Amino acid sequence: MRPRPPSLMGENIMAKQLAFDFSFGGHKTPTFSEWYTENCTEKRKYGESQYTREEGLKVYNRLVKTGFFDKGFYNA
Repeated sequence: MRPRPPSLMGENIMAKQLAFDFSFGGHKTPTFSEWYTENCTEKRKYGESQYTREEGLKVYNRLVKTGFFDKGFYNA
């Protein structure tokens, strides 16, 4: 039996890597700490002023309450 050519093996691996598993519901609600850290990183990146922890907590709680994360708007 001959081994497969490398290009076919790579295609098989790539197809497996691109498979998505949404059995967990398709979204993830981050913890406040995860969200706040990511939010601060993005605000620094774009030269925006960062939330204080207190401001961030208010924004985070509003996002959770309105179902923002349930709608798939968070990509961690």
